[in-house]
Amino acid sequence: MSDYFGIILFFVLFGAIGRHIPEFLNNNPPATAQQSLDKENPLEQKK
Repeated sequence: MSDYFGIILFFVLFGAIGRHIPEFLNNNPPATAQQSLDKENPLEQKK
């Protein structure tokens, strides 16, 4: 029974972490997009 309990805990923790992963994925792209825009702006100014 303890083995099943450990497996259930593993999936519960994995599910809890999985719910937070989209938040990190959603937070990172805007930051990288802003960095790419910051890199593109000087190039446009040079042109």
